[in-house]
Amino acid sequence: MFKISGMTWGRSTLDYINTFVSLSLFAFHAISMRKADLMGGSIPICLSTSTSYSLLIYRPDKRYELWRFVTYMFLHDGWCHLGFNLLIQLLLGLPLEMVHGSARLASIYFSGVLAGSLGTSIIDPEVCLVGASGGAYALLAAHLANVMINYHQMRYGVLRLAVILFFASCDVGFAVYTRYAEDYPAVSFIAHLSGALSGLTIGLLVLKNFEQKLHEQLLWWIALGIYTACIIFAIIFNIINSAVMQSLKVEQIYVTETFYNGFQFPFHMEIQMDLFILHGLNERQCFEVLHINCNVKLGLLTYRQSVSALGSQRQ
Repeated sequence: MFKISGMTWGRSTLDYINTFVSLSLFAFHAISMRKADLMGGSIPICLSTSTSYSLLIYRPDKRYELWRFVTYMFLHDGWCHLGFNLLIQLLLGLPLEMVHGSARLASIYFSGVLAGSLGTSIIDPEVCLVGASGGAYALLAAHLANVMINYHQMRYGVLRLAVILFFASCDVGFAVYTRYAEDYPAVSFIAHLSGALSGLTIGLLVLKNFEQKLHEQLLWWIALGIYTACIIFAIIFNIINSAVMQSLKVEQIYVTETFYNGFQFPFHMEIQMDLFILHGLNERQCFEVLHINCNVKLGLLTYRQSVSALGSQRQ
């Protein structure tokens, strides 16, 4: 620990630890799968071996495995996306951690990750998640909270606020556009917005207020009420819907629209291989079944329709 210009440095351990863990886990998945595009592409998804079967990914059909609501942050869709996330975390996290400490920043970051999966489970419940965008947006919103409670103690507060709002608006706008545009890989913007809301409320609660005023105390209680109400509602919603997701099954086929760190793959299907064997299909033909149905949006597909379509193609 050392000091520069009166500021204490050396407590910024959270961002370095998170960076190391994220890099290590991504490298492990890339090597174990032998399918990672190390130069910047995404990790291909296949029926037998994919990160969709990782114990870390958030999947709506496995809500009862509670660790998935947080551990999805360690999985990423290629080196470029991993590098971008880590760069944002370091640029946004280090300045806050140097001033407010690792414990406060950790509570903001992990609350954003949790809020990202909880918010997605409610508003966009058919998707899976990987990536740390919820945590990154929590850090971004924490800067906004820092400006709100320490505005009179910092220089260029208006400029900081304008930069934060401009950056967040552009990124969220792009995420919303690509979520529904047909020519772009979709981005799950709900995780971004949920992480930002969490970062703002938790930031108002835990960041140091160097000169607290009466209206800021009222703001503290409002933030506490909003965060508590949202978390309680999300928990109750997931408890109720866990049983529903477990029963969502037709002819042993699950169909879910899958997202990996905001990048869309049309559909992921859990299909017992004996169903294919009965119809004489091999693994390559299984992928053709997936491709045939990739343009169907939501809903359930029957296995008979898939096999019938495949048979007509072979003739």
